[in-house]
Amino acid sequence: MRALTTTSIWVYLSANPLLWLTIGGTVAGAASLWRRNFAATLLLWMPLPFYAYSVAYGSVPIFIPVWWPFSWYNVRYGMEMLPAFALFGATFVAWILGVAKGRAPGAGPWIVAAAVLAILGNSLALLRATPLALQEAIANSRTRKLDEQTMALTLQPLSRRTTGAILMETSEHPGALQRAGIPLKRTINEGDYYQWGAALSDPARAASLIVAVDGGPVANAVKQHPEGLELLTVIQLTDGRNLRIYASREAAVR
Repeated sequence: MRALTTTSIWVYLSANPLLWLTIGGTVAGAASLWRRNFAATLLLWMPLPFYAYSVAYGSVPIFIPVWWPFSWYNVRYGMEMLPAFALFGATFVAWILGVAKGRAPGAGPWIVAAAVLAILGNSLALLRATPLALQEAIANSRTRKLDEQTMALTLQPLSRRTTGAILMETSEHPGALQRAGIPLKRTINEGDYYQWGAALSDPARAASLIVAVDGGPVANAVKQHPEGLELLTVIQLTDGRNLRIYASREAAVR
């Protein structure tokens, strides 16, 4: 188990006060501003139940370094709550100012000063730390960059020998296409709703080049429909899986 860093401890301790401040602002706003169309702003809370449900039932894991498995994955999903934190935090301060105006008029400047100090303290804490989303990118790109460089060096000359489509998953190693200078519009990937399924049922007819990673849908399609395909090369990725590139004999690489 990795020891918590000073930054991680600060994040752990500071997260809950921000959450409670946001909840307080929501309650205060709903109680005092409901007739001013405040209800619409409650939609800013939708990401919380949505991602809680997605993590529980939708196979959408979120890893942060202060909780097991002490890693970074999908941490960017927390960014959707920033508008709620900003709006309802300010709503809470505005509500306190409104209460103080009637009961302790002299407390207003002190409340504003406390809010400004909290904002400055939060900003200083962020300056000391690398944002989690950037930490995720750095941690997860160490091995991916090497794989994408190797893939790009292999794909680039092959893609120039044909004008046909390339069948591959693009969500895992999109940087390989960027490095090789291959536009996404030339690929048939999992984002092509109508073409993807048809291409997997007959890879040789769908594309000139087929890029398959062990265990992926393209690799499974090649196993089920190997006819018309010729294996060109095999690349071993850093995680131990193999990436295989096939040429279609029906749209042969010239």
